[in-house]
Amino acid sequence: MTQDFFHIGAEKLRELMSPKNAADALRQTILDGFDPADDFDKTRAVVDKEDNAKFLLLPAINPDYFGAKLITVAHINPSRGRDTVQGTYVLFSNTTYGPLFSIDGAELTNLRTPAVTMAAFKDFIEARDEDLKVAIFGSGVQARAHKEAIDDNFGQRNPSYTFISRNNPGDLDNWVEIGSEEAKKATKEAEVVVCSTSAHEAYLDIDEVRSDALVVALGAGNPNDRELTTNFMEKAQIILEGGDVTLQYGGDAARALQEGADLSHAVTLRDIITGDKSLHRESPIVFKTTGMPWLDLAVAGRIATQLGIK
Repeated sequence: MTQDFFHIGAEKLRELMSPKNAADALRQTILDGFDPADDFDKTRAVVDKEDNAKFLLLPAINPDYFGAKLITVAHINPSRGRDTVQGTYVLFSNTTYGPLFSIDGAELTNLRTPAVTMAAFKDFIEARDEDLKVAIFGSGVQARAHKEAIDDNFGQRNPSYTFISRNNPGDLDNWVEIGSEEAKKATKEAEVVVCSTSAHEAYLDIDEVRSDALVVALGAGNPNDRELTTNFMEKAQIILEGGDVTLQYGGDAARALQEGADLSHAVTLRDIITGDKSLHRESPIVFKTTGMPWLDLAVAGRIATQLGIK
């Protein structure tokens, strides 16, 4: 009997999948044997140079399911009253090879992107019990999604937040301007630092964070942009989402390599989650993610499993 195809909208997705459940799905995918280094490449196409609008295709496959996300990314859109990310995800059965359902692509992106940060930092954060201070560079969708994910995953540590950006969004009580003394103080005191801006050049160096800081760099998703300095990348401990793929496309890492940095000390997300390698808390840890296709499939597959759909 053929499974009726259906769509999961943004609101329904939030009902089906919490940020904690999404992070658990990513960790379990790796513990089940998947290596992000084996993931497919994204296909990128610029559809409008003036607006810097891009079209992306993100395919992935695992033993139970396969699927692809088709999205556009246009940073000019918020000024036009539209979302930066728009699109859809389609999940297929690896048994019948037929489509099962589609998911709102923007909301799936907003869910799985902070989920991989939570998956990377889980063991480090849960090893402590004092109040958790968080500094978030950016005030947009991913900045807020990371706050929601930290609350859901690590609420037991009573997290508090400071949002740091150039322009005041107007709806955040705990916002400070980048470069201000308040921003510098919040960054230096934070155990977790989230870098989720669209900056083209680095704005954060290693001496501006705690010696035990956990820093996620997710804003620079192409090899030309970066949020962290080469000095930061060379001196910090580094976790790469997908090994060589992240070195190639992750701007913070790619730019550092272009400038002659030695990043041979980097480990992978798989190394950390499986326990094959370990890091210490005596110097900052940077997690560099570029939002790979396997993330979407892991979350979509978990939803299908919850719904009993194969």
